[in-house]
Amino acid sequence: MSEGSNMNEHFAQMLEVIVKLKAEGEEVKDDRIAALLLVSVPKSYDILIMALEA
Repeated sequence: MSEGSNMNEHFAQMLEVIVKLKAEGEEVKDDRIAALLLVSVPKSYDILIMALEA
């Protein structure tokens, strides 16, 4: 995700990929999904991420 991108669209795209993986039989755990979402956002969200991880 790049700076200025729409967060809702980004999360929707990530969710779509996760749903497809699960449909193919992949086990995708919630903690892995959370980690992927946190590392996929731009640097401008670093403070929010630190607060969420605290």
